[in-house]
Amino acid sequence: MIMDDDGFIWLAADKGLFRYNGKEYTNYSHPNKRGLSVFNLQKDHKGRIWCSNVSGQFFYIENDVLHLFFDIKDRVKTTQLPVFTTDENDGISISTDEGLYHVDFSTKKIKELTRIKNNLLKIPPNIARHSGDVFFFNDSILQFRNGKFHQSYTFDSNNIYNRFFSFNNTFYFISSREKYFTPSGINETTFYKIEPDSGKLKEVFTPLEIRSKTIINVSEIDNRVWFNTNDGTFVYQIVDGTWIFQKRFYEKRYTTRVVRDNNDNYWIATLRNGIYVIPNLSINRLETPQGIQNITSLSVVKDNLIYGTDKGCIIVNNLETGATKAIELFKGLRVLKMAYNNQTNVLFICGDVQSYLWDLNTGNVKEAFEVRGAKDLSTVNANLLLISNHNSVSLLDYSNYQINTKSDSIDLNFRYRGKLIRAKDRREMGTVRSYTNLLRKDSSIYIGQIDKLYFIDKKGSKKEVLYMGNSIFATDIAETNDGIIWVSTNENGIFGLRKDKVVFNYNKSNGLQTDQALKVLADKNDVWVVTNKGLHFFDRNEVSFKSFSFKSEIPIQKISGIKNYRDKIYLSGNSGIFIVDKSYLKDAKKAPEVYFESVVIGNENKGPQNEYTTSYKENSFEARFNANFYNSKESLTYLYRLRGIEKDWKETNTGVVRYPSLPSGNYTFEVRAITNKGVSTKEIKTIELFITTPFWNQWWFYLLIIFIGIGYFRFTIKRVRKKQEEKLEKERVSKKLVFSQLENLRSQMNPHFIFNVLNSIQEYIVRNDKYAASTYLVEFSKLIRMYLDHSRKEEIQLNEELSALKIYLGLEKNRFDNDFAFSIQEVKGISPEKLYVPSLFLQPYVENAIKHGLLHKREDKELSVKFDYKKEHHVLVCIIEDNGVGREASKSINKANNKYHTSFATKANNNRVDLLNRNRKRKIEVQVVDNYNENSEPVGTKVIISIPQHL
Repeated sequence: MIMDDDGFIWLAADKGLFRYNGKEYTNYSHPNKRGLSVFNLQKDHKGRIWCSNVSGQFFYIENDVLHLFFDIKDRVKTTQLPVFTTDENDGISISTDEGLYHVDFSTKKIKELTRIKNNLLKIPPNIARHSGDVFFFNDSILQFRNGKFHQSYTFDSNNIYNRFFSFNNTFYFISSREKYFTPSGINETTFYKIEPDSGKLKEVFTPLEIRSKTIINVSEIDNRVWFNTNDGTFVYQIVDGTWIFQKRFYEKRYTTRVVRDNNDNYWIATLRNGIYVIPNLSINRLETPQGIQNITSLSVVKDNLIYGTDKGCIIVNNLETGATKAIELFKGLRVLKMAYNNQTNVLFICGDVQSYLWDLNTGNVKEAFEVRGAKDLSTVNANLLLISNHNSVSLLDYSNYQINTKSDSIDLNFRYRGKLIRAKDRREMGTVRSYTNLLRKDSSIYIGQIDKLYFIDKKGSKKEVLYMGNSIFATDIAETNDGIIWVSTNENGIFGLRKDKVVFNYNKSNGLQTDQALKVLADKNDVWVVTNKGLHFFDRNEVSFKSFSFKSEIPIQKISGIKNYRDKIYLSGNSGIFIVDKSYLKDAKKAPEVYFESVVIGNENKGPQNEYTTSYKENSFEARFNANFYNSKESLTYLYRLRGIEKDWKETNTGVVRYPSLPSGNYTFEVRAITNKGVSTKEIKTIELFITTPFWNQWWFYLLIIFIGIGYFRFTIKRVRKKQEEKLEKERVSKKLVFSQLENLRSQMNPHFIFNVLNSIQEYIVRNDKYAASTYLVEFSKLIRMYLDHSRKEEIQLNEELSALKIYLGLEKNRFDNDFAFSIQEVKGISPEKLYVPSLFLQPYVENAIKHGLLHKREDKELSVKFDYKKEHHVLVCIIEDNGVGREASKSINKANNKYHTSFATKANNNRVDLLNRNRKRKIEVQVVDNYNENSEPVGTKVIISIPQHL
């Protein structure tokens, strides 16, 4: 077993090489390793851990990987374990049953230093390094310097120098002979050292306790020498050349190695019995008679520790000699409280139903009537005793009790004197339950009641002590030499008072590990505080707290007393009495060094790094960290925060922190550790974390959104304006269509047509052709009514248009004395009621064919109107064809007759077509085709009108 520079504990075991980090074990192996067991753990000058196995393989740990350095299987002839030591610069020295060898670090070349002759035991000689030299020893000692033989030491062949150790720059050799080879029949161990002048080995003093033990390993720790033997571990100090025995651990255990870790725990490895951990050598349990555990009260009287138990016993323990004396006082009832008056040398002892005054000058004991059921006792002046109990606080005056002259020594004979004594005077200081009190030398008083703290001056004036306007719940009261009154509280840490004023407050925010303080002890001007988490020393010069936990080192659930004696603090409770060296808390301890074990981002273990960048999609963060402290869950508290979302530090004991979902941004994860002794990490460990911003949260996206918004706003305005313009345009078109319809109506109702029709009717009347006149008039009136009816509609059915055309052509034919013939071919394959045409639309084209085509022709005048439905395109086609003079001849004739003439109907129709197409997706098409004969002479005109249908 060994500890490396980073605080990891390494264990060589029959199952392989293991590393312990304070929480868990990690196994290290190599693919070419033969067998499981490893031995001979060592640390070289680079801090690397080395080990070997019985088959001659040598390994080292570097970059957290086990490397195979060298294999000497050909030079190992037996199953005995080769031993080795590492050099500071150039390699390792190896001892086998055949000889001593050196292997160079860089070249890995092996050099034989010496051969072993007549090695009957076939045991590899031990090997050691001291001041740069290598010592190779078994029944003799060979010294090598710089890889060359330097000197040899030969002694009694019966001695085997199998162990060594160094202390205060002196190199000791240990010769052990098993009991089977000694005349006495017991193991014999002898120490030797090299004389500087003669260069010879000289036998030196061997401690009595280990002379008959087999030394397995020797370690120097804290100026102490630790001997691991076949019968436990022995601890010594050497003072001025004298061996002083201190402690023995694990008797009848075969111990092999001791290591002290960074938390001052001592690890002792054994053969077949595992590993023992001693929490601290500075903390010890006081041996009590008959294994008494539950200590209910505690007092120090000169050199004696006096304590009471829950069974009514008083135990007197002399702290100088260790002698103890037990006195049965209350016959099974508890000893509640004790108070020692050093002016009179009197000890007040209070139980549930009885109390006593023990005069330590004479040893006389008398029963005190008024003192019983006390929660707390306080005495300073010669005759006064302040008692707190369940329903009152009383000040008792025992000046009537004659105390003999105070003696420098004390009488512990405990002589009963049956006389019952009463106090001369009893003054009630309060009628409420009280838990603690303090009687000062000037006769002023502090009383801690259920939820209030009172100060009563020497004149009897009573005043409540408040903090920031709030009452104080006191659990204990003490006074330091400078006159400061220290009060422990249940919720606010500790207070320092001057009379009734609070001048100090220390709590979790400024030094204490907790706000719940249970006991307080004055030590000159310093203060010891017992809390629900441990023992704290308050150094008032440095204004700092040093602490350690009860859980791992002092297993007391309920503290009954704390006392100070010289360089020790005594703590009593339900688990006995524990002794703490003051120097243990006062001395600076090594700060824990936190390191990261792993970092998981998203679902991927990234490994420890200083910086990480991750996508907003992988925004979970988990950090695992440790500080290599034994039982770190109880010995360490980790403080952490994620800067960017957290300002205050949070606590954990697990070493694992997870943030399941973090927003985008820059973060710094910080972690530090504080030990149960209050020693904090010197360096805060950090991890920088950057979570990328999603594109919708980046500046360019905001800018894009602004531009899109502006564009959309402008587009919307433009679209609204366009719709308004379209609406206005529709209104204009609608007005124009109405006007166009009126124009078409006017075209169809032109004066010439009406005048001619009326002349024809007049002619029938003059001729007394009543039937013809009546028929003609009826047809004319129908037509007029149809035109007026159609003028109110945008579209009409095709059958309505056909009816109007037939009447119109009939009237025109009659008006021109049957001068032309016409035909109308209706649509086939679909009902004309399902087809629509614009109202007042086709008639002007028919009129043009008659007026400009047929009118100028002399004979054989024909007009045809054909309708066809293109089903595949949903288009109604109307073809108006005449066999008149053609468009060019008509233009010439019209121009000759009236050079300013323009066809009114043609112009109106063209305008109307434009207006109708503005609101149509599928446009109305009008095509005019001139017809020619084979001689290229005009023979008429054809108008093709295509009207899309909304089916």
